[in-house]
Amino acid sequence: MKKRVTITLVLTIALTTIITFIVGVTSDRSHSGNSQDSILPTETTYSVIHTSADGGDETDPSSKDADWEHKAIGGTSVPNAFNIDAGRGHLKLIMKNNSIHPVKVTLTHQGKTDKIYFEKIIAAHDTLIWTNFEEGYPQGMRGGNYVLQWIGGEHAVNGEVSGKLASSIHDFSLR
Repeated sequence: MKKRVTITLVLTIALTTIITFIVGVTSDRSHSGNSQDSILPTETTYSVIHTSADGGDETDPSSKDADWEHKAIGGTSVPNAFNIDAGRGHLKLIMKNNSIHPVKVTLTHQGKTDKIYFEKIIAAHDTLIWTNFEEGYPQGMRGGNYVLQWIGGEHAVNGEVSGKLASSIHDFSLR
């Protein structure tokens, strides 16, 4: 499990570095020198902070639920990457927009499908709760790598997400 978290973290950092470079080069080319004409903020760096708390028995991964938290702070587009193991395809995301501006969030399965599971707008200082079984995916999510992309448009992102994976919808407290 620690190896998977380390690999995910390294891939996220690499993706962050690449995106920061591309955004920096693009904004340098398109900047006219007049600060009133610029629509992108000059700050293109961001940070992704990962924390996780796994419960259950490490020797029996099928009985273990996965919980994590990611913070997306800084740039105008911030990715939060995570993995869904086969057999643990039920997902609940609680996304909080701590910004004074609306933010768009998209959830995409990376790989063969590149399926976009949702694209939603979260109002300033608002929260969005998304569960696969209430949003048209009652059989669960496909295993693999996912990216929750935060897009602030002209404004820096300031958000956080709490995620929970489970093997059954009954593992969620359905309030």
